[in-house]
Amino acid sequence: MNIKKINYLRQPRQCGFTLIELLIVVAIIGVLAAVGVPQYGNYLDRSATGACQAELSSFRNVVMAESAMSNDDAESVVESVSFGFQACDITEQIAIAEAFISNGDIASIPTKRSSATTIRISSGQIEVNDESD
Repeated sequence: MNIKKINYLRQPRQCGFTLIELLIVVAIIGVLAAVGVPQYGNYLDRSATGACQAELSSFRNVVMAESAMSNDDAESVVESVSFGFQACDITEQIAIAEAFISNGDIASIPTKRSSATTIRISSGQIEVNDESD
């Protein structure tokens, strides 16, 4: 009887994880990644749109203040202010300044992130384009 008890105590304990446990953990991580990665992309798109909107608002404030002080046209106003866009993909600042000064319209202003929602200027006001556009 003592021999059985000794053999029982000498059996090695299980170390590590079983294959099933590892597969379950990998499946859970896969599900979380499948949900999380698209949401993170949407977050980046929304933040790029918000940053571009904030830049345009700052640009509008600078342009309107300079225009009110100097009474110049949009080209002269843009030349007198130095404004660097980081979030908006804008190469022609004169057209945007003209839209702000004359309450004009611009259909689409893209952000640096191509999948983000574009922004438009309507009657001199900054608006986010709908997703359906």
